[in-house]
Amino acid sequence: MNLTNASAKLFLSSILATFVSTLGIIYFSKRIGAAGLGLYFIYVTLVSLSYFISDLGINKSVEKRISQGEPRAETIGSAVLIKGLLLLCSSIGLFLIDDHVNSYAGGPITRLLILGIIVQQFDSLIQSILRSDHRVGETADLQVIRQLVWITVGVLLIADGWGALGVIVASLCGNLAAIAIGLLKLDRSIAFPSLAQIRSLFSFSKYAFISQTSGKLYNWIDIFILGFFVSNALIGAYEGAWQISGIALLISRSISTALFPEVSSWSSEESAKRIANLLSRYITPVVFLTIPAVFGSFLLGEALLVAVYTPEFGVAAFVLIIFMVEKVIHSVHLLFGQIIQGMNRPEVTAKASVISIIINILGNILLIPAYGIEGAAIATSASHIINTTLLYLYVKKVWAVKIPVKEIVWCIVASVLMSISIYIGLDLNSIRSMPEVFVAIAFGAIVYLVISLGYRPLRRQAFDTLTSFVST
Repeated sequence: MNLTNASAKLFLSSILATFVSTLGIIYFSKRIGAAGLGLYFIYVTLVSLSYFISDLGINKSVEKRISQGEPRAETIGSAVLIKGLLLLCSSIGLFLIDDHVNSYAGGPITRLLILGIIVQQFDSLIQSILRSDHRVGETADLQVIRQLVWITVGVLLIADGWGALGVIVASLCGNLAAIAIGLLKLDRSIAFPSLAQIRSLFSFSKYAFISQTSGKLYNWIDIFILGFFVSNALIGAYEGAWQISGIALLISRSISTALFPEVSSWSSEESAKRIANLLSRYITPVVFLTIPAVFGSFLLGEALLVAVYTPEFGVAAFVLIIFMVEKVIHSVHLLFGQIIQGMNRPEVTAKASVISIIINILGNILLIPAYGIEGAAIATSASHIINTTLLYLYVKKVWAVKIPVKEIVWCIVASVLMSISIYIGLDLNSIRSMPEVFVAIAFGAIVYLVISLGYRPLRRQAFDTLTSFVST
């Protein structure tokens, strides 16, 4: 597999999928409001938390075991058996607390929730199998298909009067479409499960199931606890800010996703020098987009939320700033986490995740009653900083990683000069509409790129990446 090409394809597809997803959120927010979106985000959170329980890291373990050469068909068969049993238990449990789930969510979503867990499980399993076959780039197509089906079906159902439930049903259709296309791409050979392979899967998954979902789990915990203290409208605004901040992770998520199966195939070799070089090489690319996003959110955050969604989302402006700061740390965390797990040390990321998750839960319980959605954002960001710090201490101990300080400082300087240019060159008080916000962002991006690429090492790295994009 060409690692850079796979990262490039994932990045380009992620841009398209994110663009489609953002359009969907914008359209749905204007049709069903923040409260309606709040119900949808609560559904997504409950699906995600239930997914976490029903997966137990099996998908990541499948990716690891197949990529390192264990029997493919037997691994898949064992995974399907495990998942079937876990999904059966989850479904029965949700049926037993049907009324409580609907009361908490503020809508009749339990049956849709059960369907959502099932389709998301097998959608993710198919992606894991593709990545384990070193076909990482092909999972990019599924991202786009999933989002296109979601927005298309959602628009039709909302027009038919389904409201927030239409958005939920549309998300199920998106997963089903991705499953159908994914099955066509796969070699669908499957063997009877074996006890040895089940043990092999659990030996890795018992650590991976915590660490691989820790970043998302923070957000799920936030939404779950917020559901007891604030309105669905505030949850909608909070999640809207989270969605926008996630755009800053496009580069880092693409690189990190492509890294895992590649590094996994090195784990039996003496690869310390290769890992150190890889980490040193990719630290700058993963923060290249997140650093200027922090500065931009200070100047344009509220205008962006109001223009993209509706005025009621402007209440999450400070939350967006906090999330953008968190994304700088998150981008490095993704890189460190995938490398460590790829080298067959999932217990390291699991321990860091357990510590930070406990801190996140306690932080949310303490801060949300006093500070609302801002308290949830602070708790999440603080716990992620602690998690990344723990991973960095391990990485520094094991591999001789050189932090590209000069390149990072140059990115910060370019971001400061970009902010000054926006502040002086534009009338921030008059920026309200979506075109005006996007023009301001484009202006800032041009200034940032011109200044940052004035530094030769960054320019050379960008040229290499663009060359790969063209060849992809």
